[in-house]
Amino acid sequence: TEYEQVLANGQERIRLVALNDGSGCMAPSPDSIRDGSWPLARETILTANQTRLNLPQVQSFLWHLASEENLPTWHDAGFVGIRPGNLVTLQARFMMAFDSATIAAMERLNEATAEEASEETADAAG
Repeated sequence: TEYEQVLANGQERIRLVALNDGSGCMAPSPDSIRDGSWPLARETILTANQTRLNLPQVQSFLWHLASEENLPTWHDAGFVGIRPGNLVTLQARFMMAFDSATIAAMERLNEATAEEASEETADAAG
């Protein structure tokens, strides 16, 4: 049972709670969480700083999160409904975000370089 899994994880003080949203008591289960019928089911949102997405260590970490070999970790952590197809979609979104962040970082570098060159020119002329 689910309670036995909680005990096996050393979390004996945690109790699964059935909730009544007006249509009868509903216990949490993978199905009730996935279909949204359990009242406390919520989507998880991953947020990353856009200006840091060009850093290799950030890209590596996010890519690891979206890797298929990491799928058991998601399940072990209690996330429901994550499938390999979800991870492929997430990887595609990451690739677009990484590319956009890299382009933005290059543009910022070009702007800074142009400003420095302009200042050097002004200093040499003045």
